[in-house]
Amino acid sequence: MITRASTNAIIGVLLLSIITRINGMSDNLFDEEEELPTLFPFRTEDYVGFSVAILGLILAAGGGIGGGGILVPTYILLLDFPVKHAIPLASTTVFGGAIANNLLNVRESHP
Repeated sequence: MITRASTNAIIGVLLLSIITRINGMSDNLFDEEEELPTLFPFRTEDYVGFSVAILGLILAAGGGIGGGGILVPTYILLLDFPVKHAIPLASTTVFGGAIANNLLNVRESHP
C-alpha cells in the first residue's frame, strides 16, 4: 500500500529531476567551470541515490521533519553534486514534498 509519505517522497524526487534538467539547460544558473553529472542516461549511482533519497524522505515525512539532513549527504556522496548545488536541490525537494503533503491533506478535516 502506498502511503502519503511515500507519495510525497516520490513527488519530491521527481521535482528534483525536473529542476536538475531545467538548470542543466540554462548556463547562467550554474558556474560554467564546474561540470555537473548528466541526468540521462541514468547510472547505477543515480538509481542508488534516488532510492536512498526516496527512503530517506519516507522516513522523514513519517517523522514529521523535512529531510534536508538526509538529502544533502545523499546528493553529495551518491549523486556527485557539488555542495553549493546539493543544498538548494535538497531544499527544493523538501519544498516539493511539502507541496505534495498539502495537496494530499487539503480535503481532510481538522480533528
